[in-house]
Amino acid sequence: MGMEHTANPIARAIAIVGSQCAMASAVGTTQQNVSRMMRNGRASPKFAPRIERATGGQITRHELCPDVDWGDDKSHSRHGAAA
Repeated sequence: MGMEHTANPIARAIAIVGSQCAMASAVGTTQQNVSRMMRNGRASPKFAPRIERATGGQITRHELCPDVDWGDDKSHSRHGAAA
């Protein structure tokens, strides 16, 4: 299926939004921080919901931070202990 082969959800989010600068503006951070997230392949819990909104839900907070228990998780059965 389409973009599933692209494992990096940040790269997919940037492609949806249009550019690193557009993503930075949409989520309230710098292009440098977006670049760092792309290199790491994940976002901080602070930015994950913002990226989810910026992509219209195409990239979810669950993909961006799979180790976080968001409390509204309907797609994963794993609900780890709160950190």
